[in-house]
Amino acid sequence: MVFRSKRADRLKILLWDGTGLVLVYKRLGRDGRFEWPQISDGVMHLTRVQFEALFDHPC
Repeated sequence: MVFRSKRADRLKILLWDGTGLVLVYKRLGRDGRFEWPQISDGVMHLTRVQFEALFDHPC
């Protein structure tokens, strides 16, 4: 499950890793916003590439 803030600058992801739930929290820096795909039937689907892009962090 993915939860995003109203401002679209923060998100929380709940994952089951086989042993328990994992909470991932990500916040973008100033003026950053996540670009979200369209919602269909109340559900937003991310491709693997879109999901991985959320965690792409330049060093």
